[in-house]
Amino acid sequence: MPTSHRGGKPGSIRIDDDRKLTTPDFSGNLFFNTIGNLMHDPRAGLLVIDFDSGDLLYLAVDAEIVWEGPELDSFDGAERLIRWRVHEVRRTARALPMRWSGVQYAPQLAKLGSWNESKITQAATNTWRKLKVTKVSDKAPGVRSFYFQAADGSTLPAYEPGQFLPIRLHVPGLAAPLIRTYTLSDAHNDRYYRIMVKRKGAASTWLHEHVETGMEIEAKAPGGAFILDRTSDRAVVLLSAGIGITLMIAMLNSLLADKSGRAQPEHIHFIHGARRSEEHPFADELKAAEQANSNLSVHLRANQVDVTHGADSSAGRVDIAYLKSVLPFGDYDFYLCGAGSFMQDMYSGLCSLNIADDRIRFEAFGPANVKRTASAAPALTVAKPVVPRDLERSSKVVFMRTHRNAQWSPEDGSLLEFAEANGVEVASMCRSGVCGTCATRVLSGDVTYPIPCEGEIPAGQALICSVIPARMGSGEESQPSY
Repeated sequence: MPTSHRGGKPGSIRIDDDRKLTTPDFSGNLFFNTIGNLMHDPRAGLLVIDFDSGDLLYLAVDAEIVWEGPELDSFDGAERLIRWRVHEVRRTARALPMRWSGVQYAPQLAKLGSWNESKITQAATNTWRKLKVTKVSDKAPGVRSFYFQAADGSTLPAYEPGQFLPIRLHVPGLAAPLIRTYTLSDAHNDRYYRIMVKRKGAASTWLHEHVETGMEIEAKAPGGAFILDRTSDRAVVLLSAGIGITLMIAMLNSLLADKSGRAQPEHIHFIHGARRSEEHPFADELKAAEQANSNLSVHLRANQVDVTHGADSSAGRVDIAYLKSVLPFGDYDFYLCGAGSFMQDMYSGLCSLNIADDRIRFEAFGPANVKRTASAAPALTVAKPVVPRDLERSSKVVFMRTHRNAQWSPEDGSLLEFAEANGVEVASMCRSGVCGTCATRVLSGDVTYPIPCEGEIPAGQALICSVIPARMGSGEESQPSY
């Protein structure tokens, strides 16, 4: 089948991952022979020649045409992109008897564009893009999984286990779209995103009742700062309750699938609690993973065990006493996700066992309801003088609606954290400047974003999960409207 690839400058072949390449396509003779052939039969072969050594690299691929979308805009001058999904690779050393002199590029190449990395990054992070629902499945009573692919066939941005997917839903009858963030519940791959949604609230109910295979929704690139630390080889305890299992499944699957050679935990302990045994959505998969991996131990617990569903569950709550009964003596990194009361009990209990504070990590999602305390004091301590707040680096913050005011200092963190510490209730979700839930009117004074956020900031408002007062020590007041 004839083809006539138009080529490009050095670097025009973009390596997306170990199974995918993307190349630009330009105007040629306008016969569209190559495009037409690939649309008829996407199977193709790529031949890459090493002109210095005579080596040949053969790639068996499937082609996919990207006609439009933000990814196309990231290559200046391209009229379309071709994504090549690699199925097989073979390299033949010194296959060609000839060698070539230095390359002299054709003058036409000067007119062609190149990959614009800043546009790629901006398109991936700041743009609402359409995702197509490819599968919907029930995982437990009131819990449903949704699988998405890019509607335009483009590459899905990579993410770290623990991050979430911002979603925008246009619900008929509502003046403004619903923006929510849902934890990605699987290890990253280039084929799909998966979220698991518990039916609770307006957005999740609408997803359950209206979203079906083939429909499209809008989403931004994944975000969130609560991720798995891959620099440690200590044993890991993934500890969850209820819908918190979604985050832990993503972390577990990422660890089990990782072949990169990075540090691997000495052992993985997966511990999950539910109200009823039939509410364990991944019981079969977890037990299969445990049998296939000698470094994984799975413990499922339920307050109520049904004999028809509870063969793999023990009866009772996941608490500190239970942890002590199933965890051997050792050195662990703990990851927590679940309801606020569950995480607070786990956190306080682990601190009482002298677990170092920096070894206990939890999902800061929604209102902050886990209060950190200092780690258990060592046997010998040296008294330190109390250092007064630096008034030159502080600002007065007034919460107008609740008639409360307090002096903010840099150690207080964001204005959202400061509000919560002063008993002011604030609506929040992602706590990463993405979803916009915490948007608050600023009546006077200035705020600044130490790290630029990706969310849409309404005029005259601020995403207080990501801002601090801008004029410290100026005597001016920052007045949120709470």
